[in-house]
Amino acid sequence: EVATQQQKLEDFAFSTTYDMVVCTFALHTVSPEAALGFIEDAKNPTAAGGIHVITVITNQGDFCQCTHEHGEQLFYP
Repeated sequence: EVATQQQKLEDFAFSTTYDMVVCTFALHTVSPEAALGFIEDAKNPTAAGGIHVITVITNQGDFCQCTHEHGEQLFYP
């Protein structure tokens, strides 16, 4: 069975145990603290032997040079 959720990353709370956590191209939209908090929070509810699939935009290239609308520093590993 596959279950998905879509919501603001800052508001997400893990509510059960997961075999797989997938987060794709979302962490660059939040602060470094929120991104690292999400990654840390994902560890506990992941089942033994479970995996995380996380894709990110890095600080290499033109995309990361974009300015956030509020001037905030965003997460780019």
